[in-house]
Amino acid sequence: MIAPLEAELMLVSKWKHWVNESVAKMALAGLATSLMIGSPTLAQQAPPVPTPSTGSTVAQLNDPGITADQHLDRGLDFARAQRLPEAIASFQQSIRINPSLTLAHYNLGLAYRQSDRLQDAANSFYTATQVDPQFGLAYANLGAVLLEGGNPERALSYLDQGVRVSPALGILHYNRGLTLRELNRNRDALGAFQRAVQFNADSPEASFYLGLSYQEQNQPVEAKQSFERAIALNGNYAEAFYSLGSIQLQNQTWLDALESFKKSAEANRSYANAYYGAGLSFMALGNNEEAEQMFTYARDLFEYQSNQEWVNRSNSLLQQVSS
Repeated sequence: MIAPLEAELMLVSKWKHWVNESVAKMALAGLATSLMIGSPTLAQQAPPVPTPSTGSTVAQLNDPGITADQHLDRGLDFARAQRLPEAIASFQQSIRINPSLTLAHYNLGLAYRQSDRLQDAANSFYTATQVDPQFGLAYANLGAVLLEGGNPERALSYLDQGVRVSPALGILHYNRGLTLRELNRNRDALGAFQRAVQFNADSPEASFYLGLSYQEQNQPVEAKQSFERAIALNGNYAEAFYSLGSIQLQNQTWLDALESFKKSAEANRSYANAYYGAGLSFMALGNNEEAEQMFTYARDLFEYQSNQEWVNRSNSLLQQVSS
């Protein structure tokens, strides 16, 4: 019997923010997505499919003539239609008929994750790794869910297992990098993000976090290149524009920094850091009137977000530019 991951998740109030990697087409028409930094979606790039009718759902779940694979396909159809309770029921029925159907366990985990049932998601991903120990995506998602649930040590152990069986799967290295950062192992995280970019060069998030790691290791040239690569892949990446601006500010290229902070604010009007950075740039340029306006925007946003430390910092700079 496969042991469940009981008590693995210690839920925290501030949940991580994840992004999706491109959909991977699996056997039996299973469509798999992976968790990184936005909510995961199932079959997000699949072509349109007919939406199953609600009235026939219960009867079809209990129909002995429907195979495990057919229940799996129906679950995927329900998932694409964002009908998660029906998707979960279909995947569960598929597993009851064929407990060795890896993709049923895996997609059940994705459906649980979208339903914010982290413990159930972890159990399903774990079972998928036991049924198919070579299924790298299951390890990637298991690690992501455990990290989101506040258990980075256990997350890292499964991500390490995943890397051993799927060493070229970029999302495993990416999630491993996030986990190592959570454990304050920033030098090791740098190596993980380097491999994430190597195996998934189209991921703006991997490039962004690689840039943060370079910045933390006092390698500003490499950090700047990584942030620029992230922006080239996603022209609305507010955090990447902000981080690029922070390096330009450090290099005293004030106008370049101001432009980066402006683009950061345009990408996300609620991103308080962007206004704060713009205020520093205007302050360095001797334009205290504009600096005062930016610090005021930043302070009000920080206050709305209950970030008292940065409210205080903004007020301190407001006193300087208004005196």
